[in-house]
Amino acid sequence: MIFRVLIPIFISLFVSQGVSYASSDIPDFVPKQGNMKIEAKSIGSGTSFMSDTLNGLLPKVMDVGIKVITIMFVAAVIVMAFALLMKNGQWTKIGTGVMMGSFVAIIMLRVVPIFMLTSDRMNITLFVNDTLDLLKHISFVAAIGMVIIGFFIRFLHQLLNHPDYFRWSKRLYIGALILTILSTFIPILFTAA
Repeated sequence: MIFRVLIPIFISLFVSQGVSYASSDIPDFVPKQGNMKIEAKSIGSGTSFMSDTLNGLLPKVMDVGIKVITIMFVAAVIVMAFALLMKNGQWTKIGTGVMMGSFVAIIMLRVVPIFMLTSDRMNITLFVNDTLDLLKHISFVAAIGMVIIGFFIRFLHQLLNHPDYFRWSKRLYIGALILTILSTFIPILFTAA
């Protein structure tokens, strides 16, 4: 326990002496030859050429990367349009996958650096908990919306006596029930330690 107190005191004594000697003038017993002042230099002035080059290239690489991902997205839109025209399921799937992947990549390239540079461990934990709560609340609101739309479609079934409306309303009720159960119990089940 005493070492925890003494070590910072000794370190502060040595550091403070080094700072005072480094910032003072040359002592009187040293023969002076012209202007022999000790000049303070910033630590950043001694950085290597490699790190300066990498820091200079980073914005260019980021810009080129985002433009390449944008080109991939536009190409996927063109592929998807022609696949829908020609009714080719495989190319529709490829176009959809590339569009979704490039969208996620753009979001990650824009959001992740900002998120990583501005957060610490506590903020990440809070962010994950808030995201989980947000998704749970969205699922509850979606379930309520599904029940309301199911009531409306059931009303149309009563009004028009169309069998499809009854099946659609039943599917909406079942979907709302499954959504509510899963969004309530799965987070509890997965996060239970």
